[in-house]
Amino acid sequence: MRLRWLAATALAAVALGFALQSGGGERKRPYVTVRPGTHPGILFSAEEIPALRKRASGAGMAGEAWARVKKLAASPYNADLTVKQAVGREGGRLAEQLQAMALVSLVENDRELGRKAVELLEQTATRWDAAEFHRVVDSDFFATEHWPKAFAYAWDWLYPLMTEGERRRVLERLEHWNAALFAHTESWWWRDAGYNCGAIPVGAQGILLAATRGESKHPEYARWHAECFRKIRDNYFPQTWRANGICNEGPGYAHYHQNPTLFAEAVRRLGGEDIIPTSGAVNAMHYLRHQWMPQGGCGPVGDNTEYGRRVFQPIYLRGIGELQDAAGLWTFLKYADLDRISPLWVFLNYPDGLKAASPASLGLPPSHYFEIDPNRAGYLFGRSNWDDEQAHWFVFTSRHDDANHTHYDMNSFLFTAFGEQFATHANIFPYSHPHHGADIEHNMVIVDEGGMPANDRPTSAGDDGSILGFMTGVAAGRFADYARGDARLSYADRSIRGSAPGRRNVFPVRALLMNRLRYAAIGQCAASRSTNPPRPRTISGWSAGKARLPGMNWACCA
Repeated sequence: MRLRWLAATALAAVALGFALQSGGGERKRPYVTVRPGTHPGILFSAEEIPALRKRASGAGMAGEAWARVKKLAASPYNADLTVKQAVGREGGRLAEQLQAMALVSLVENDRELGRKAVELLEQTATRWDAAEFHRVVDSDFFATEHWPKAFAYAWDWLYPLMTEGERRRVLERLEHWNAALFAHTESWWWRDAGYNCGAIPVGAQGILLAATRGESKHPEYARWHAECFRKIRDNYFPQTWRANGICNEGPGYAHYHQNPTLFAEAVRRLGGEDIIPTSGAVNAMHYLRHQWMPQGGCGPVGDNTEYGRRVFQPIYLRGIGELQDAAGLWTFLKYADLDRISPLWVFLNYPDGLKAASPASLGLPPSHYFEIDPNRAGYLFGRSNWDDEQAHWFVFTSRHDDANHTHYDMNSFLFTAFGEQFATHANIFPYSHPHHGADIEHNMVIVDEGGMPANDRPTSAGDDGSILGFMTGVAAGRFADYARGDARLSYADRSIRGSAPGRRNVFPVRALLMNRLRYAAIGQCAASRSTNPPRPRTISGWSAGKARLPGMNWACCA
């Protein structure tokens, strides 16, 4: 009873701490509401252009990003692309250049560049048949996004420079693009935008619809817009995101919220419903700050493909600005790489007026429990301290729900120290590999070659038995963290009647010793118990790290 009270008290403190995690004071609503048909208006208004000009002339990451945007806008280009080229990499680059040209012409008041961008907009909007374009796209949902977004932003930013004839001709073609994209999306299994695949085309179309909201007279416009918004509001955000910033599919898929978030941004700026604060995606940087290991790299939790610094995507800056998350901005500036992400979106999403501050300087706790399944399971992250690449980092994981792109790592833990991984998921297989998501990717112990490896399908990851793991006790504190998990249903040896493995307790402790923070962990698991005649036990384990801590003993007792 005492332990339960302590755990409940700790969780209440964690919940209170999370509400104060931003480190930047009260949350602001940094957007201006405009009437539909006001241009520019879907990402910023005319009164916000001076702030963009100030951002462009500044130093730091935003200034460097702007220099790259200008370089792209001034680059030579070839618009005479085939449909296949327009669908592929060449089309993606041309679409991004159209956006860069439109933005630079507006921010720097460059009418000559603006007129070139208008000509390119009309040329690309009319050059390819929209229905044929999507026939070539086929199942490549990634290829659905670059032209609708380029057309939307170019229309919004170049509108004042266009003649009435240009507006009429381009709008007619954009409505053809909307009709073709909507029909294409509805023909595929991702049409409801329950997660990333559908979020890409549905969010992109929503942005294009928002941009033309004041001008379009198409009889299907209202239905298209209502359906796109419904799918993002009711399907994508609630199914993909927890309120605490966890992306159900893992950190490698968190940045897929760019299109839905920017569509939602446009809707609220045009006077519509504001769903961004409750999306959960605004907290993505808070979660990633804890999952990012001190020595670098995204801890292999949940989605088990190894991700590097490309997880720090520009769209996280929207959430950082929304929450005024000074520690989130510090983390982004420290790890983001402009060579791997779009400088245009870094510039546009950058939160003006927010000063970056390290988590340590803000006194933020180094541990946090992220609940995945209410009152059942989640991830407990902890580290010895912030701002130190030699710090010790720990996570205990469990979940109680199905998840796409993940391995079911109930009751597993990871532990790194002094820049090395000691206990980790060492066998990380790519999605195409037959062992992806399999049992041997886990940090786990197997007794007598039983349990999942002997009795489940090779790629089952335990779900032949059960994917229902439980976090039965958890506490996060300044001195120590505690977690207790129960995954008996997942790891039971179904070849032995009455087997009951799968219990594990962890107790990571932070203590000051000899002027150096050290981090220790105590692990315990329960092996198979059987009414069968006794037999010798063979204990094997996977995912040993590169080294072992002196004196560390990971024991399994039958």
